[in-house]
Amino acid sequence: MKKMLLPMALGAALLLASGCATTRYVDERVDPLEARVTAIESRLDALESRVGMLENEVEAATGTAIKAKDCAARSSEEAAAAAKEAAAAAARAEEALRKSEKLFELRQKK
Repeated sequence: MKKMLLPMALGAALLLASGCATTRYVDERVDPLEARVTAIESRLDALESRVGMLENEVEAATGTAIKAKDCAARSSEEAAAAAKEAAAAAARAEEALRKSEKLFELRQKK
């Protein structure tokens, strides 16, 4: 029995000594990871801020585009109305030209 007790005690001591991590070992492994995580978190915060700013810019640009589209539609309607008026004026001018040509011809015949 004594022969077994000594190897068992040595085995248990060896397991306990090799299985436990020291605070220094853990700090050596965790500190670099903590620094990387902190850097990534700060980059993520900056990116989230930038995305928020871009969302605001997109909303503003969308509003501006909608206003421009409405203005263009109004301008198009106004242009169509002006073109219609111009066509009517051109027709009146052509009629006046024909009348003046007829008057000119009649005066030439007299």
